[in-house]
Amino acid sequence: MSDTTTTLQRIEEKGSCLDIRLSDVEQKISDALDVIAKVDTLTKEVHLLKKSTEDLKNRNCRNNLRIYGIPESSEGSDMINFLKTQVLQILGLPKTVDLNIQKAHRLGPQNDSSATKPTDECEIEPKSRVECGDAGITIELCNEGGCCYDDRKPGTTWCFRPLQPSGVLECNPACADNELCTDSAGYAECKCQRSKYLNASRSDIIPTVQCEGSAMTLSLYKCLLERFGYSITQMHFADSNCIVTTSLQLVGNEHVVQVNAILQAGWCGNVLMVNNDKTMTLSNVLYIPPDDSSGIIISSLLMFTFSCTYNMTMQTSLLTALHPIIGIATLPSVNGSGTITATMAAYKSNSFTDPLTEDDTLTVGTPLYIGISTTFSDGDKFTLRAERCVAAPSNNPADASVELIAGGCAVTQDVNVHVIQNGLSLQVMFEIETFIFKEQSEVYMRCDVSLCPITPSNTCQCSSSSRSANEDTVTIKMAPIGISGINHCLHIVSHCTAGEWSVLTT
Repeated sequence: MSDTTTTLQRIEEKGSCLDIRLSDVEQKISDALDVIAKVDTLTKEVHLLKKSTEDLKNRNCRNNLRIYGIPESSEGSDMINFLKTQVLQILGLPKTVDLNIQKAHRLGPQNDSSATKPTDECEIEPKSRVECGDAGITIELCNEGGCCYDDRKPGTTWCFRPLQPSGVLECNPACADNELCTDSAGYAECKCQRSKYLNASRSDIIPTVQCEGSAMTLSLYKCLLERFGYSITQMHFADSNCIVTTSLQLVGNEHVVQVNAILQAGWCGNVLMVNNDKTMTLSNVLYIPPDDSSGIIISSLLMFTFSCTYNMTMQTSLLTALHPIIGIATLPSVNGSGTITATMAAYKSNSFTDPLTEDDTLTVGTPLYIGISTTFSDGDKFTLRAERCVAAPSNNPADASVELIAGGCAVTQDVNVHVIQNGLSLQVMFEIETFIFKEQSEVYMRCDVSLCPITPSNTCQCSSSSRSANEDTVTIKMAPIGISGINHCLHIVSHCTAGEWSVLTT
């Protein structure tokens, strides 16, 4: 009886320990999702800053001339045409000569007595200005977009839409074929022509669905929604608490409203159905409420059910699991290809379509399957190669470790390892038998991966002549694999974070 009581006490203690670890894992996953959202925002800001920096670098590399003695305000509103006229007159050149002046602006602060002020169309109080460019936009890019730029008052909108002269309307960008450029409180704005929809009915409002690799995209005609009094800004999916982001695109000379649903089970009410071992379907509902801003409602709520079916692959199968064990990172751009995302995940079988989750357990000696894949699409020129993978009792790189893969080849000296695929495509797959370190409760895995160019002289598969792992590498960490239970059950806990991938550049 005493042995039974002791055993129960041990089980309760281990159960309490598992609860603590599970809470820690959930918190870290929540933090990781927050980081991913912040990364998306920062990526957009970086793109804008890169564009501005490129513009500044380009101007610094050009042949620039500095001209002195031109009275302020004498150029009017067009500095380039003013300089063309003056230079041609001074040099006695024909008016047909193209001086190819690309940029022209004044340097230094303006004199208070003769400071150049915005034109009448740009004389707008800061509180009434309508944003006409992203934060940090340069004066050149702002003016090229037909907008006003006034940075004399810090903390206000500097790039903004101009007022339209009385009787003159010019919408920028141009209106679609079913729209008219109209005056809206002093601003030029494209408005739908209601006369083009006299014979339309609510049944004509049918969204088109595009099943893309990263999202399900729904498109609806903007003017048709406005004709029947529907709100574009209040659309939502099955989970009404989710924020729906819309964009306006010109398709076939008509503006369409596009809404993206992320490919993730449970996202904003997404429902996942695994049809068989080969396909799966994600579905959701788009709700379009009537516009009640005027106080008069002329339509009832619209509701559209939509779905997309995808082939079950190493990547898409991760959508089927709740809290799969994954690591996500960004590989360096190849020939200006943009962001390349790589994913490392654990699977239960060699089909690589049944992800291991945090709630799954394994016993020592059972097979564990590791798959690494990438979103890079240039598979005829590059393959994905795992250069080196190791298992260790801790996160410390200085600790003793067991090599699983070296030079792209399986290392079977200490652990049973079988490389299924490496350096043949944009997927890496290998199998190991689970194990533990003596007197340790966790096993950590790390891999070094690279995009390997396919050339006659380059070997992307198993090769003893591998490059040094010190070449531009950042360590990828997947696991730890936690040990629990009297029979050495392995409890998998994900601590993988973006930025922990090891990358070899070629």
